[in-house]
Amino acid sequence: MSQPTLKLPANISSARRQIDLLAWRPLDATARSLFFPLGLQVAIFLLFVVAVYDGFFGSDESGENLITWGAFTIFFWPVVLSSSVLLGRAWCAVCPIGTIGAVANRFTIGLKWPRLFSNLSLSLIAFVLVLWMVRPITGFDTVPSQTAWFFLIVAAVAAVTGLLFTGRVFCRHVCPISAPLGVMSLVAPISLQAAPRGELRSGPSLEVAPAQPAAACQECPTQACYRGTTDREGCAWGLYPAVMGTMNRTCSFCLKCVKSCPTPGTIKAALSWPLSRLWKVSQPRVGEAFSVLVLMTIFLFHMAWGHGTRTPTFIRDAAPDVIPFLSAEDAIYVSVELIGLATMIGLYSAVAFVSSKMLNVRYRAAFTLFAFAYLPLFIFRALGYLLRDVLSSGGEWVTFGLSQIGVHLYLDPELFGSFSDPIFGGTTYNVYAALLTVPILLGLLVAGYVAYRIARSVATDNGRALRLAAPHLALMLVIVLALYEFPYLVGYKIIGAPGLLYG
Repeated sequence: MSQPTLKLPANISSARRQIDLLAWRPLDATARSLFFPLGLQVAIFLLFVVAVYDGFFGSDESGENLITWGAFTIFFWPVVLSSSVLLGRAWCAVCPIGTIGAVANRFTIGLKWPRLFSNLSLSLIAFVLVLWMVRPITGFDTVPSQTAWFFLIVAAVAAVTGLLFTGRVFCRHVCPISAPLGVMSLVAPISLQAAPRGELRSGPSLEVAPAQPAAACQECPTQACYRGTTDREGCAWGLYPAVMGTMNRTCSFCLKCVKSCPTPGTIKAALSWPLSRLWKVSQPRVGEAFSVLVLMTIFLFHMAWGHGTRTPTFIRDAAPDVIPFLSAEDAIYVSVELIGLATMIGLYSAVAFVSSKMLNVRYRAAFTLFAFAYLPLFIFRALGYLLRDVLSSGGEWVTFGLSQIGVHLYLDPELFGSFSDPIFGGTTYNVYAALLTVPILLGLLVAGYVAYRIARSVATDNGRALRLAAPHLALMLVIVLALYEFPYLVGYKIIGAPGLLYG
């Protein structure tokens, strides 16, 4: 006997008035300019070339070399995080690796990317392998020449993929940070669309029934935004704005569709509330759910348990023997990551099973449905960590940046003053510690609200929605209080260290 279909209400909100950023003439002119994003692509590509050169011929100290410092201090925090939160996948439009792949794609032999690989989340697999295997084994992030070789190898893979396959296959399916960027992009308040806001979803696996396309799109004989014209490119990502709606996980905001559209004003850069797209995701995928779990493992579990005195004694003692081919530090790092991922998957899988029984739908539907509700936990924690880095190391960043253009001016790393004094007597808990522990509590409130809104989309009333969201709210409390806050409270000496973990 087949399980009932998961009915989702027809929540089409096209009647709501949206703010279209492209209605502002300067932005519209920029979007239609031949120099956007070309000018930024050229500038960032030249910076990439300089960084690779510095990796081979510059200082051997990672903290003094542009490629290691730029990639692992500036790129992965301020650039990727802030751009994802504000502009979605906008970085992908100007990424130098993507630019190399796009140029190569102009000479492609035209093979089609196998559908099997499209469904395997190769990007997430590459992300995990690079972070948890390649980096600990090679240490490429600490040796400038190895960092340069790493990025050259990635660029070569992008070029070969572009030569072989049609479209932005590398950026969409292979790039190690594509999967994390895809789920993080849904936090952004901007979405590029021509269809009404919102989509109809139905079926036990939440298949999407797209919203009605705009009238101009229905009557368009060319679909130039998607296919391109003789003198204008279409969407290299294979997206059709007319039915894309809020499904912007792979839209890079290159705005080539805006340039190609024969009817100005049809494609809009719609502004909505931040995080509001998390409960409107169409076609949630298993790979995306795992991407959220991996992000939580890295930035919640590992950051809480994987450093210094916060790491349980049994892990510190056993990890070097279990993984003898790594240094003790890297063995502990990998062990904490693997234990964390297993913990996150196990806990979330159990709660998803409960949800599937409560909804009376297939397990896969329940597994993918609520995953995005957990993303605010990671986002708020990451933003707090970023602010901590700015306060503690902002002057160092400015000093290094100025030195790259020949200005040798030393600034105190704590550019805005010292925040190291303890807030509570007898502890080491200071402002920096607060930035690591307080923002995630705000994220917990937001995540709980997102879980409720997701539940409300499939529930008939508020009471049922709260009951559906309750298992996930409970798990969020466990993740934040037990798996994240607890080791910090021990590390900052606010509570005593239990002998079972730290004996």
